[in-house]
Amino acid sequence: MILLLGCLQDLCVRQSYQYLQQDEAEVSHMEVSRLLKDVGLCWSLPGPTTDGSFTIDGRQIPFSKLTGVLARFTLWEPMEMDPELSKEDHDYIFQEVTATVVGLLNALDCRVVNRPRLGQRYSPIYVHPNTMRNLDLCGFRLPDMIVTARLEQALSFYRRCNQRAYLGIASGLGIASGPLRWKQIEGKAGSDALQNALGPKPIYLQALPVGQRLQVFTIGQTLLAGGSSLSPTASEEAPLNQVELSCALQTRCLRLARILGLDFMQIHLVVPKDEEPYCIDIQELPDYGICNSSLQNCIVTALAGLLKTGAQEVRK
Repeated sequence: MILLLGCLQDLCVRQSYQYLQQDEAEVSHMEVSRLLKDVGLCWSLPGPTTDGSFTIDGRQIPFSKLTGVLARFTLWEPMEMDPELSKEDHDYIFQEVTATVVGLLNALDCRVVNRPRLGQRYSPIYVHPNTMRNLDLCGFRLPDMIVTARLEQALSFYRRCNQRAYLGIASGLGIASGPLRWKQIEGKAGSDALQNALGPKPIYLQALPVGQRLQVFTIGQTLLAGGSSLSPTASEEAPLNQVELSCALQTRCLRLARILGLDFMQIHLVVPKDEEPYCIDIQELPDYGICNSSLQNCIVTALAGLLKTGAQEVRK
């Protein structure tokens, strides 16, 4: 039995569910946000995890029958609760349920892609010295970056980047505030976007080197990549086509995934011509919607195969 934890509106969950059903695999789906409303959980501590079970749509699923779990949710996702609960009660229940889910997914013996971890990184790689060291260890460079709430500093940095950079808002920091989303900005329109983004919290500005932009997906020991043009004016909106990476770059990406303990990861790279690659960002909840349909199918096929094997994933 394969269990998909996440919303069916999520492209990865929806396509994985459809693929596994068409492949006649035994698969079930559960939204973590409805855990308190529609899902039964039986798990006694300190007994063995194999004695527990989920009840989904009236069907009992013993933990011992699970061969793979896809965890596609974040630790800040809201849960459906009694609207008459006080804020204190709501927050307490939310924290307890979140801790229970994280504990359970880390206790299961089957493969879990990707097991959520308290302290999980939902902010830029620059905030985490260990991640920066690991990137350096794997042979990736980091572009220049600034975090500031001062307009003059932001504009000065933007000019030094030849008015071409990535902009991110600092609300991505912290477990409860969601992932940082980068937006490419250029020219006068970029200056305006930068000024509009400044507020009570600082912004992130990251230099965007000229080179081939790559989105690399590691799925277990499988590596798939989508690439765009080397042109600095290439549209960031165009779907990415599948590209082949050099053996050296593949080795670096797979080594990074292994060091970070992630069996499904997305790495945003920029590779200048005849130079070492820059790592722009890492995503622990990969988003492959930017890829063309053919590459999406390859990613889903590899992910489904990973879940069906029941083999143990990389765990730190």
